[in-house]
Amino acid sequence: MPRLQYGSTVIHWRFRPDEELKRHYVTVERGQPVLLRGPRVDAQVQEALVRQRARWIREKLALVNQAIASDMVVTGSRLKYAGRSYFTEVGHVPTLA
Repeated sequence: MPRLQYGSTVIHWRFRPDEELKRHYVTVERGQPVLLRGPRVDAQVQEALVRQRARWIREKLALVNQAIASDMVVTGSRLKYAGRSYFTEVGHVPTLA
């Protein structure tokens, strides 16, 4: 698996060719290598594409790899979702198992 050293961050990525796409897209997910999709290119061009987006990738890796809150969720708790923080309201539904 190719890798790129960006400061103190090591970015591992995999490439998925998709000839239907006109541009290259980067996807960052928890516990997965960075996914680079787009028209087929050689390894040097892939590395250049990852290097161009390295700062953005590093920021997103830090965001998705944040520790998941292990506190109990109660009414009034704040949960993060899609980069925002939301208040919660917990209710009891007796019909759910």
